[in-house]
Amino acid sequence: MNWAELTKEQKQMAVLAGVIGITVLVALYLFVLKPVLANADTAREQLVRLRADIAKADSALKKEHRFVWETAELKDRIDHATRKYIPPYGNSLAWATERLYAVARAVGVNIESLSGNSAVWGGSSDPAQKGRRAFVSFSAQVALQCSYAELQGFLQALEQDNPLACATGVTLEGREQDPVKHHVNLAVEWPSWLRSPLPPAAPAAPNKAVPAPSGGKPGDRRKAA
Repeated sequence: MNWAELTKEQKQMAVLAGVIGITVLVALYLFVLKPVLANADTAREQLVRLRADIAKADSALKKEHRFVWETAELKDRIDHATRKYIPPYGNSLAWATERLYAVARAVGVNIESLSGNSAVWGGSSDPAQKGRRAFVSFSAQVALQCSYAELQGFLQALEQDNPLACATGVTLEGREQDPVKHHVNLAVEWPSWLRSPLPPAAPAAPNKAVPAPSGGKPGDRRKAA
């Protein structure tokens, strides 16, 4: 199209069409394309934040799982240690007798006598403090007949058998008939349960028989008068 050959009216129409076209393009950009682009940017930002939140939640969940696993493992270790190294509630002397004689046989030491008792609660008179205390000391008095070397072997074997055992006192008395062997009085202590570690069993609910309705069979419902 030759611009010079156009009439004035045609030129005005062409200019007007160009202006309208540009206006339409500007309007399309301002009211259609720009909001779409802005929404796309917002959506991308939201997606980034969402991915970050998911990563944080996943990390927290993994930490929670690890905490639960470590707690369960620690509980198992504590349960194992208490069952293996602490006398059962109400049976401390029999338990200590069995363990001490087993250690003595293993190292070839002769136990002449053995007795034991639990320490009396001697802490705070506050009932709340006593209620939080789980253990008392159980003490075994052991009379041995052995040499210095055998006593040392017995104590080492006792420590290896039970790391919670503690020798709190020892006295030695020589023997004229055998200067190598001595009368040894040994005090050994362990932690012992102050009360049963198991919760008391709930009393069983009485099993009451439900009488059958008058004039009917068991299971029939009594009709309201």
